[in-house]
Amino acid sequence: MTNLNYEAGGNPVNICYITGIGQRRQHEIVNQYAKNDRRDLPPSGIPQGNLQTGIPWLNLYGTEPASLTFPRDSADTAPYAFYDRWTDTFNTSTEAVTVDATRSLVSLAMVAAGTPGATQAWQSSPATIIIPPGDVTVGTPVTAVLSAPGVDLSQARIVWESGDVPPAYSGTEWTFTPASVGLQWIEVEAALPDGRRVAAATSFATKVVSGDYPWESDSNTLALYHFDGNWQDSSSRGFHLTAAGAVTKATDNRGWMAYPAGGTARFTAFGQTLSVAIPDSLIMPGSVRPDLTIEARIYPRAWKAYGVSNGPVVSLRQEWDNSLELRDGKWNSPAAPLAAAGNVIAANSAAWSPACTLNTWHLLKLTLSSSGSIQCRLDGNLVGTANAAAFSGNRTNAWIFTLGNFDGDLDEVRVSNVVR
Repeated sequence: MTNLNYEAGGNPVNICYITGIGQRRQHEIVNQYAKNDRRDLPPSGIPQGNLQTGIPWLNLYGTEPASLTFPRDSADTAPYAFYDRWTDTFNTSTEAVTVDATRSLVSLAMVAAGTPGATQAWQSSPATIIIPPGDVTVGTPVTAVLSAPGVDLSQARIVWESGDVPPAYSGTEWTFTPASVGLQWIEVEAALPDGRRVAAATSFATKVVSGDYPWESDSNTLALYHFDGNWQDSSSRGFHLTAAGAVTKATDNRGWMAYPAGGTARFTAFGQTLSVAIPDSLIMPGSVRPDLTIEARIYPRAWKAYGVSNGPVVSLRQEWDNSLELRDGKWNSPAAPLAAAGNVIAANSAAWSPACTLNTWHLLKLTLSSSGSIQCRLDGNLVGTANAAAFSGNRTNAWIFTLGNFDGDLDEVRVSNVVR
């Protein structure tokens, strides 16, 4: 029992060496699931060692963290107290291997079987999180409420977590302030004094403080897509999109708008696309390089081409040398799209990647002028520019307009035969 108490937090550093319990919880552990899920806190119930010799060598920092302790852990005389050493970091010397985890489970089960809780009946409760309806304005506090009918939560230790807000202890209510625009998640776990737990998760949408408005069609519009429940062209030209793969219509992520309404096109994987053919006569009827603008609201969650294939994300393309597009590549480094016209790159993936933050809305604008100027702008800022090579005027086949091949949402896409 002394060993169990030590693991549970009865130790000089007051740290619980089992994830999910205790007042001071480890955030960083050696666990592949924990490293790749969306949460800051790791899954509950994983042993994470106890005694440690000190701060380990880390690939990013080398030995620098270990040199910050005083006295030094490795000092020959009066080193830092052994039982007082602890760091919230990735430490393979405290990794819970299968044998250790199994032994811990068996020993704890044996102890638990001898307590009154062994005969206590338990039926799970359908816990839910209640969030005020409607889109939440970024920077505005919002209160979430945990509801678990039939369960007394008055003595529970309740942990809340949301996407861009650090985990926090709170009661059945938690007031927090979202910081990013788009679809957000929130989770809660309540640990009751007798060891039982209830958990819940939900999502909600946020919007910008001062949003924008949908595009309107004019005489220079070749195609316009609002994605309000369909893939229809809202201009008078009727270039309706056709879906390939499991592209879906979503209504839970419209935070770029001043008054969120309508829907978005949602993609989750490479190979999911919306496309349509536009006649050459409307884009480049002669041999002169055309004036073109492609505008789109884009909300990327992840780029999916790396190691798979090259593919267009937002693209108007006739052939390899006649195009204006944002395209992703199988071996782009970093793994992100580039902007180009024909075979000339205006913004490579190294320029695009830091400019395009994931999990928020951006306004993309690609322009090509008849004089040859290519520009890629994101949220009004110039990401890259170049001078295009001559376009081939010997073709008459249609141009293919394609959207997709990434994980994210698109909204309010407009193609124009003028530089806007």
